[in-house]
Amino acid sequence: MAKKKVDEREQARQERVSETVSKTDQFFRENKKTIYGILIALLIIGLAIVGYYKLVYQPKAKEAARQMDDNFSNIFNATYMLKAGVVCEQLGDNAKALSYYKAIKDKYPQSMEGYDIDKYISRIESQQ
Repeated sequence: MAKKKVDEREQARQERVSETVSKTDQFFRENKKTIYGILIALLIIGLAIVGYYKLVYQPKAKEAARQMDDNFSNIFNATYMLKAGVVCEQLGDNAKALSYYKAIKDKYPQSMEGYDIDKYISRIESQQ
């Protein structure tokens, strides 16, 4: 008797599984074009995202990083050139100090040192 109940339950379970599989197959057959269309659309969207990242975003990011590095080093170049000019001026080598100051004025006019460099240049020129 217990075996009969187990067999009945197993048969009912297999019928439910068979019914579910047939409904799934029917769903796929009826919506085959829609499913393929969605998959193709997702593939195209994914490729577009990867293409944008590789062809647009990465080059722009590299260019921005390069410009940031250039600007960052320019700021320090002007600072070190100003310090070198001040040291040359203190050592009495006004010609070399003047060349540093003029280089700052020509190459780094937008830096903080570039805004104040005229006072250094005029101080040396007034001494000569």
